[in-house]
Amino acid sequence: MQSYKKSLQDLIASSTDILEDNLRRQDELTERIQELEADGQTSSSSRRPPHNAQAAKSLAVFSHPYFKDSRGFSHPPNKDTVKKRRAAKTMPLLIYY
Repeated sequence: MQSYKKSLQDLIASSTDILEDNLRRQDELTERIQELEADGQTSSSSRRPPHNAQAAKSLAVFSHPYFKDSRGFSHPPNKDTVKKRRAAKTMPLLIYY
């Protein structure tokens, strides 16, 4: 049990060191990008919004329905689907709990 505990502590310490190094590198890259943008070394055609390495990304793009139009909406239901909904039929393989 003692060796397992020691292994976990070593792994936590190693992970913490790696995480701190990663955060330091992110800060360095963010500063470098800001310096380049301030110096005007980026071309006007490649201008993007200010860099933010910690920007939150939505996971909604990976959810159902998978195929969406440019506005994020799914396709309209086809005739068969509309007919089944009107008849209040469910899918035979769909399990409700």
